[in-house]
Amino acid sequence: MNEEILHVMRVEIENSVNKVVPPAIEKYVNGGVRKIQATLEEQNVKQEVFNSKFETHLQKVEPYLQTYEGALNIGKFVIFWGAVISAMGGALLLIRALL
Repeated sequence: MNEEILHVMRVEIENSVNKVVPPAIEKYVNGGVRKIQATLEEQNVKQEVFNSKFETHLQKVEPYLQTYEGALNIGKFVIFWGAVISAMGGALLLIRALL
């Protein structure tokens, strides 16, 4: 009985080393992999088209976005100095009230 087990083990090792693939696995698994690969390639083509459209749109819109960001920075600058001047004016009024 040990000889039979050893023989089966040797055959299994030989099959794994030689990468023998049964026909059922070849049909269902590898066929599925090929189908997934084809679908992925189709999606990559669609994504490339979308990316090129997005890049052209972004080039058109980018000056407006830069202008908006500049306006936000100017607004923050004005708000900051308004707060500083208001604080200084409040401090001056407080000092006048105390004296």
